Amino acid sequence: MKICFLADGNHTNCQSWLNHLASELGHEVHLISLESVEHMSGKVQVHILDGASRFGKLKYLMCVSKVKKLIKSIRPDVLIGYRVSSYGFLAARAGFHPLVIVAQGYNIDNPEKSLIKNLFIKYAIRCSDLCHAWGNHMGERFIELGADPSRVKVFPRGINTDLFKFKRYPQGTFSVIMTRGLKSGYDLELPFKAVAELIRRNIQVRFLVAGDGSFKSLLETLANELGISEYVNFLGHVINSDLPDLLSSANAYVSPVPTDGVSASLLEAMACGLIPVVIDNPANRLWIKDGENGFLVKAGDYPGIADALEQIAENRVPVDMIRQFNRELVVKKGSLKENMIRMERDLLSLINSVDGHKSIQ
Repeated sequence: MKICFLADGNHTNCQSWLNHLASELGHEVHLISLESVEHMSGKVQVHILDGASRFGKLKYLMCVSKVKKLIKSIRPDVLIGYRVSSYGFLAARAGFHPLVIVAQGYNIDNPEKSLIKNLFIKYAIRCSDLCHAWGNHMGERFIELGADPSRVKVFPRGINTDLFKFKRYPQGTFSVIMTRGLKSGYDLELPFKAVAELIRRNIQVRFLVAGDGSFKSLLETLANELGISEYVNFLGHVINSDLPDLLSSANAYVSPVPTDGVSASLLEAMACGLIPVVIDNPANRLWIKDGENGFLVKAGDYPGIADALEQIAENRVPVDMIRQFNRELVVKKGSLKENMIRMERDLLSLINSVDGHKSIQ
């Protein structure tokens, strides 16, 4: 099968997905990106549209003709647009079928009220032959935005459960880790305030911040203002292959992100045996039952994050039972290997369908 993606290949989630289809399942995978791409497997053929960035947010309109030419030269069996309002819209404008659009998060239509984005999204959905969602809440949102329910597929991309597996639960200083991008809209100040609260409660803690982004300097300043700099270790970007050992060095995983699709970071932490403390939202409720296999905290509630972390630090939770349960849950429902086989089957079915198999117009 020859698969062409329109996507930003810099995201770890995108890289693991494309690399698995190419390296493990042996498909011919092409990526068309408007941004330069690093860290992609050599088995994925990358096509960069140089100069696209000069158009800013208009690039998804201005690059349609170039994308059409590239798709014609690649001659794929199926086209996949990842992120509905951007590359999904661009894929729809290219006029190629069968077309699959994939949402990254629940906010398919973005929390910002934008008439233009709304038009882009509905156009992409209308032109698609299949809408793929990582979780039920996203699938329902596709349908609310006009997708035919019969053309919505729901299951997570998944993670490499052979790579992410737990070791012995670490002893010594209680360690908390966050593995999210350091950018706006993520409420990233909350775990820092929670760590400060733990220290105020005389709980010794080490906070590992694995990730990079535009908010890093602001968070470093915040840590200094809170008086917790000596307890925080900013690790910067950590490559995926190094993450399992890093995760296994911590006791708890924290994410303050208010909305999500299905967070690969959460699944990686669960597979490695960390106790999760995350925001109570539809995405996290798919995986966590509050007080049973982790903690769900109201958005913005840093004292609630501190309370949950204190329970873990003080061994007031059945650690071994939670670790085993979470590991089995991710292996059963969140395995990249198994879910990509399922996606492969769906794509082949779409390609072979009478209605789905068309060509570029």
